[in-house]
Amino acid sequence: MTQYKKLVEKRKLFLKVEAWSKEIKMIYGERQEGDWVVTTTYNNGDEHIENVSKKTKLIIKSNMSYEDMVDQISREEADAIAWN
Repeated sequence: MTQYKKLVEKRKLFLKVEAWSKEIKMIYGERQEGDWVVTTTYNNGDEHIENVSKKTKLIIKSNMSYEDMVDQISREEADAIAWN
């Protein structure tokens, strides 16, 4: 059974990165040219920009790689440990 240990750990990390990337990092609302615009930024850098007044939505995908996301998660975990 130990022959699958590395494969299982790799899959766990992949699922963790996938869940982390979908979490909301920041929501920012502002008025632009008389319209309300809400920008939602996710942990992986994707941005969803929604013009609430005109009911339009723009999605900007980031170019953050899987390795970059793993690095960012490890940095955030190290920061959380340091703050405790």
